[in-house]
Amino acid sequence: GWLEEHRPAGNRHTVVHGDFRNGNLIIGPDGVLAVIDWELAHTGDPMEDLAWMTLRMWRFGNDDREVGGFGDVPALAGAYSAGGGDWDEERFGWWQVCGPLRWGIGLAHQAMGHLDGSVPSIVMAASGRRVGEMEYDALVELRRRGLRT
Repeated sequence: GWLEEHRPAGNRHTVVHGDFRNGNLIIGPDGVLAVIDWELAHTGDPMEDLAWMTLRMWRFGNDDREVGGFGDVPALAGAYSAGGGDWDEERFGWWQVCGPLRWGIGLAHQAMGHLDGSVPSIVMAASGRRVGEMEYDALVELRRRGLRT
């Protein structure tokens, strides 16, 4: 598929949060005070974290503000580079396509936990209704990259 054919070469591996988004940031008057919920941390491509925070799901209705519903990608890229990071647009874009698919699989897994009785929870059951939304978001990202769906 597209992800396999377009995976960028030259990944830089570092510590990746795995769920880096506004819901896991504690913000104070002077900026970010803490990053919480590190249970998905692993080594990987730092562009994974940066693209994850641009998923439409984390914009909470502010779709015109691509970064968490409060910022834009050029500002994120500029701040990341100014802080010493190596911004890579190709890798960032690849992760923007991969992110919704990854989250869709996670949501389906949560719903299955409810259905098979291993995690009986209405919250887990409700997760399943969002899987189609993630498929749509991935198709939108592919279209942005010129692939006709």
